[in-house]
Amino acid sequence: MKLIILMVFATTLQVSAETFAQTISFTGKKVSIETIFESVERQCNYVFFYNAESLKNSSPVSVNLKNVSIETLLQESLKNQPIRYYIKDHTIFIVRKEATVSAEERAAVFFQSQQKSTIEGNVKGEDGKAIKDVSIKVKGTNRGTVTDMNGNFSIKAEKGDVLLISSLNYRSKEVIVGNDFLSIRLESYVNPLEAVVIGGNLTATKRKADVSSITTLTAEQLQRSPYQSVDQVLTGLVPGVSVVRSSEGGTYSSQGSVQIRGAAGVGMGSLYSGKIAVYVDGVEMPGGSYFLSTLDKNIVDRIEVVKGPSAATLYGSGSNGGVILVYTKKGKKDLMSIDAGVYAGWYDSKWQDKKPFRHMENFNIKQGFAKDFVYNIGGSHESAQTYQPGGLNRTDNLFGNLTYSKGKFDVTLGGRYNNTYIEPSRNARYDTSNVAYFNKVGRKLLDTINYYEQASKSASLNLGYKASDFWKHNLVMGYSSASYKSRNREKYAFTPGNSVSDNLYTEPTIRYFNALELGNKEAFSVNLLTGVEYKKQVYKNMFNYQPSGKATVYADDVQETTGLFGQLLLGFKDRYFLTLGAREDWDKNIGSGHVFSPRLGFTTNFTLNDFMVKPRVSWGKGTTAPLADYRHFAGPNPSNGSYRIDNPDIKSQEQAGWDYGLEVYSNSGNLKFEAVYYNNIISNAFSNEFKNGVVTPDPNVTTTWKVINIGKVANSGWEFSADYKWNIFYINANYSIINSTLKESQKTLDPNYDYPLVGERTFNNPKSIVGAELGANLPKLFRARDRFVVSVNLSRQSDIVGSDEYKSNMIFAFGGKYSPRNTMTVFPGANIYNINLAYSITSVLEFSAQCRNLTNNIDPMHFGRTSVGRGWLFGLKYNFNNFVKQ
Repeated sequence: MKLIILMVFATTLQVSAETFAQTISFTGKKVSIETIFESVERQCNYVFFYNAESLKNSSPVSVNLKNVSIETLLQESLKNQPIRYYIKDHTIFIVRKEATVSAEERAAVFFQSQQKSTIEGNVKGEDGKAIKDVSIKVKGTNRGTVTDMNGNFSIKAEKGDVLLISSLNYRSKEVIVGNDFLSIRLESYVNPLEAVVIGGNLTATKRKADVSSITTLTAEQLQRSPYQSVDQVLTGLVPGVSVVRSSEGGTYSSQGSVQIRGAAGVGMGSLYSGKIAVYVDGVEMPGGSYFLSTLDKNIVDRIEVVKGPSAATLYGSGSNGGVILVYTKKGKKDLMSIDAGVYAGWYDSKWQDKKPFRHMENFNIKQGFAKDFVYNIGGSHESAQTYQPGGLNRTDNLFGNLTYSKGKFDVTLGGRYNNTYIEPSRNARYDTSNVAYFNKVGRKLLDTINYYEQASKSASLNLGYKASDFWKHNLVMGYSSASYKSRNREKYAFTPGNSVSDNLYTEPTIRYFNALELGNKEAFSVNLLTGVEYKKQVYKNMFNYQPSGKATVYADDVQETTGLFGQLLLGFKDRYFLTLGAREDWDKNIGSGHVFSPRLGFTTNFTLNDFMVKPRVSWGKGTTAPLADYRHFAGPNPSNGSYRIDNPDIKSQEQAGWDYGLEVYSNSGNLKFEAVYYNNIISNAFSNEFKNGVVTPDPNVTTTWKVINIGKVANSGWEFSADYKWNIFYINANYSIINSTLKESQKTLDPNYDYPLVGERTFNNPKSIVGAELGANLPKLFRARDRFVVSVNLSRQSDIVGSDEYKSNMIFAFGGKYSPRNTMTVFPGANIYNINLAYSITSVLEFSAQCRNLTNNIDPMHFGRTSVGRGWLFGLKYNFNNFVKQ
């Protein structure tokens, strides 16, 4: 008997020790014991087992405990009650305080158990792996159990009963008993405040401690979009982000530039005021967001859009408007996966009798081998005729990575190649015109050989070393390049001869940082990040109008930066977090030779009824140094017929300001809401200055062009977003208000040539952005293992101020005097509705159908160019997953 008692006592101690690994919170005044039990079950994977008669004489209690163990909460709640508890596996038994369970209680429990049949089942995750320690409880009763190591369980229930299924890191589920054996799949779910992000911190940080404005897009969200290029996918999905097409490619992957929170150009044709830096697997993409159009969404695992100067501080010069972090897909050690898809479709064009055709193919192979190695390789090809006449888009992508993980070391070697070839369509708006000018320049006739080519590629080496549980090191080395080429040969006198333009960016990067974690999260915690970065961006612009077609160097620029950075994250009771960070950059193109960029922020989180609430506030400053050729280069500019003037007095552009956010999450994981207000100032904003009637060293050129600091731009606005999931349905929505105006001018502006004037909105910015998605996920449609997913998406960018290309050409056609004011237009925007359908016929075969711009809306959105009209894409995808033992 003593031995049995000793064994039971030892088991209880072991299980009790496990309970200390989970912390829970509860606050309530004069609440019933049952209310406390229900709260415990919601917060962890334990169930209570008791006879209702045992609680008959219990009294209400008042409890206020935060982040304590289960045992601490139970001891405090039951200390003056006529009941006690003990824990067996993941079941908490409640009995009266007598030394033994009474015969009446045993009989009641036995009688209840004999009235039900034994239901068996198995619980697995989305990946097909069994899940242990899943809580299974019959709704409305105190009967419960948990799954074993293989995910199996048995419980007393009858047909029609509802089982409550819950487990840590999985979404809770209700299952109606219909058979004697139940096969249950759970959807992965991580407490959103415990989710890990990189954001403005350079290293992994839990969401509850992060003070930045971050929007994360998963691979699943990207696949539901009918767009293929990463820049276009962002439209309508990320609050505060707009995409402006800069070419008439006329397809879903037409190139464009991403703008975050109105950080766009100040003057007509100006440079971007708020530069957006792009990092792919930790390596910066030269040329910024303009080259996002070369990235295929099929290579992406997730994207983090980091907004505002406080979020971008640690990334250094060139990121004052925000940062876009792209992470490509990686393999897993125990998984061999093969994905392959073929797709074809067309446009319902209003400008062509024959439907323009498009097709696409992609593949992705991931596999672990030799225990410690994982490789991933993939690629895609797309060819598409354009919505308007005469154009063609062709994109090719290839990427791969190899990861070695063993002990304290992680090594990843990666590379990618992305190329987009574009033959621009002609603007069909001119086809009905009788103006001779449009015939002369080849707008109407197809005697022009004209194409553009964008490419980006990179190679990277990422080394991670875990010196201890609290000290980690990381080294990233990479080389990336981006290029833009255009070729134009026309028979007409407007541009005689051959036009050749090449723009080439190259950038080697090396960045080292280490993260030190000290303290106890239940008391004080200290996270210290320190590091150094070196990058050298080389830019060459080659242009020639000579008949030979051979390009000569027009501009040659080197941007060399060395930065030291550090960040201190202080935590108290795993609830209050203070962030202090800074970066010092040395760059010869900065007036003083160096610049200091600080950031600070505070956040906390608390529980309010059934919701987790996280308010946050942050401030920061970011800098973009002027290119060297802004200061030193002077000479003819063949691209626009002007004479370039150097500006040795140009200053670095700075952006600084505040960001206020409120995040709300439901404990069930079904609801998320976020509201953000931001207010920042861009100082010394870059812009172009053109002057006519000026004497230049070239007697044939009377227009000058110079890059200047135009003044201060005020950027402020609101962002709202919400996600809600109910049963098989979900809805995501966001709404953004953007106010970007010229606040102060450092010079006298010419109203004929400089835009905007003080108090007016900046160029190329939407006033508001709307995005919404409504969808449903049906796990069973016609067969036991099929699956059907449907979603409808809406996006709109409204009231964009810009130059109307059509008006510009009409002015040239009739010999009028061109000025930005004469072509200024506010484009109302277009409602774009997209549909995505995916039907998994089996676990390995999926049929999909996507429609972009369902209503065939071609209202002008940017530069007076029509929207790309309705398009269809149908596909068949093969997906094979096999778990392998290493």
